[in-house]
Amino acid sequence: SHQHKSSTNDNEEAEFSVDYAFMTREGSVEMNRDIKEVDRIGATPILVGCDHRSKAVWAMATNTKGPTESAVKWLTRKIDEAGCRGVKVVLKSDQEESIIALKKAVAIMRQAPTVNIESLVRDSQANGNAERAVRTWAAQFRTMRPHLEFRMQNTIPIHCPLMTWLVSWAAEVICRYRVQANGRTSYENVTG
Repeated sequence: SHQHKSSTNDNEEAEFSVDYAFMTREGSVEMNRDIKEVDRIGATPILVGCDHRSKAVWAMATNTKGPTESAVKWLTRKIDEAGCRGVKVVLKSDQEESIIALKKAVAIMRQAPTVNIESLVRDSQANGNAERAVRTWAAQFRTMRPHLEFRMQNTIPIHCPLMTWLVSWAAEVICRYRVQANGRTSYENVTG
């Protein structure tokens, strides 16, 4: 396949990757589910994104996959918060129809050059940043949820508003507190 080199060029284009994870009724997090299977088992889609430059990870619980108004606004806001308002960006994902539609809606809402790139079929490494972001977020979420339930002395149902907050907060904890190789957090990399 092609080489994967890390870049230290600060002037490179802003790249973001997005993918879906799914939280089952039992609360486990899984990847790569078919939309029909998601509906059948009642899983909650989680939209996960990452910024290639700052290594920031974002997550949002959604009611359905695709270009919902809340998902489009959320992803557009996250790109703007990464310092890319009005700047050309690249949005990467797999070839899932719902995520392609979401990226197109974000490109329209941004009103700035937005290049949408989809990985090749059966080339999981091409969307590796998004899959790594999902795994990183899922690990943090699996750590935080049992701790919160233990402190509350109660289980949290997956459709509870507190669970929606916890999905986003797990990603925020990664951004604000996990120190990167350069000695700074993702939040510090974005905000200076």
